[in-house]
Amino acid sequence: MKKAFFLSTVALLSLGALSACGGDDGKTIKVWCDEQVVETTTELLDAFKQSHSGFDYKFKIEPVGEGSVAGNMITDPSAGADVYFFAQDQLARLVTAKAISKLPDAAKKTVTDENDAVSVAAATTSGDVYAYPVTSDNTFFLYYDKSVLSENDVKDLDKIAEVAGSKNKYFYMDLANAWYNASFFYGVGAKSEWTTDVKGNFVSYEDTYADSGIEAMLEMNRLCASKGFKSAGDGAAAFKSSTAPAVAVVSGTWDKSTAKEALGNNLGVATLPGWKGVKDNAQHTLKPFTGCKLVGTKPQTTTERAQAVVDVALALTNKDAQLKRFSKLGWGPSNKAAQQDNAVKADPVASTVFQQMAKGTPQGQYPGPWWDLAKALGAGLGQKTEAQLQKMLEDYDDGLDALKS
Repeated sequence: MKKAFFLSTVALLSLGALSACGGDDGKTIKVWCDEQVVETTTELLDAFKQSHSGFDYKFKIEPVGEGSVAGNMITDPSAGADVYFFAQDQLARLVTAKAISKLPDAAKKTVTDENDAVSVAAATTSGDVYAYPVTSDNTFFLYYDKSVLSENDVKDLDKIAEVAGSKNKYFYMDLANAWYNASFFYGVGAKSEWTTDVKGNFVSYEDTYADSGIEAMLEMNRLCASKGFKSAGDGAAAFKSSTAPAVAVVSGTWDKSTAKEALGNNLGVATLPGWKGVKDNAQHTLKPFTGCKLVGTKPQTTTERAQAVVDVALALTNKDAQLKRFSKLGWGPSNKAAQQDNAVKADPVASTVFQQMAKGTPQGQYPGPWWDLAKALGAGLGQKTEAQLQKMLEDYDDGLDALKS
């Protein structure tokens, strides 16, 4: 196991300059959301105002990508949004910077009662709930051709590749991609966890890939040696390939339409398979990164505004709002009642995603160079000896040391 603390330390920012409003006379609430959801957010807020006649605030909706929110909120809190959508891996920075408000008791009860455990955990840090869940769907799973593979076949990585090879077809998974190959390492109990300061600088990490990851490397190597496996990032488009057609693909909700178009009634969806360890003979299961979209609220200077932004956050994340986004955008709801909606339950992709989310590991923040280091662990495999695979892990570990400087 490798633990490290970086040499530089950065003082926490003081956010005493947080402004009460997003503009004019204190009666404007600024909302940040991803560009693709601006229209839906506008519709939801219009409906909210119509149903709350005493709500005398105006809305200013601005498109800001979820991955950019924490940096923007911390850099200039006074110009930041009062209500904002963000990715769960930014929560720690927002909390440390005091750029997000803890939920009041009533809102906390609503959130914890109405949303699934995965999304509530994503919205929680140090036992306190700071955010309102929006989705519970950012992970990957298995699409497969039911005319070729059985439900039993898709439980085992090597069986999928074996059947695919017997049909002169392929099982696709992008192993030279750290987001995907991490599922092998976490599946054998290894981990790589990183800590940031308020500015997003990485200050420490704990990594056990080199110590505990040999079974992950051995399985990826075995897969790559299989006639029926292809390490590539083609996604569900591979089902349509005329030269290297897929019978199974590891991908996510973004590939739903392509998979459905390619396979029609033969489309199967399943949680990720497992494998029997090459050395330890133990049963392992792929454990993917998971993520949720959340809504946060900026600390306000008056009780009235504080309650107003809470009301808005609840309106943007309740059952009806989540079902609207599911219908228009395909976002998988975190709200338990929404998950039981007939349209959601009838969607095999959505139901599989909810199962897979419960079996994954929440994705934290990683430095950019880490992704390059880790993706190399899944590259050039197929004919490696165990000693060579161990050397790849050692090289990866040495690369971690270089990130500390």
